[in-house]
Amino acid sequence: MKGTTMAATLFVNLPVQDLDRSKAFFTALGFDFFGATDDMASVIISERTQVMLLKKPLFASFITNDIVDPTKSTQVMLALGLQDRAQVDSLVDKALAAGGDRAWRSPRRRRPLPARFQ
Repeated sequence: MKGTTMAATLFVNLPVQDLDRSKAFFTALGFDFFGATDDMASVIISERTQVMLLKKPLFASFITNDIVDPTKSTQVMLALGLQDRAQVDSLVDKALAAGGDRAWRSPRRRRPLPARFQ
């Protein structure tokens, strides 16, 4: 639809092994939840973006192929746009404190990170 902007909401669905741990991670980053059940939780990223954390059996019920093993493969890269570098640094610090990892500094990384990201 050329010249038209759709007012849609994006729901990113992620399979998770441990829903409580995943909820704790996003809570530590400062995000709120729209809703939750025993097998899913909806993280509010922005007014029009939510991340749906789904326990693997529920996620599997929506797909016909295998769920990717995140320790062996990458299926998607997600990025958040923030106001400035200070907000980025703050969010990274929170993610690391909550158990996240700097993927680009991982021993598994094969290619050097571009200079603008170092």
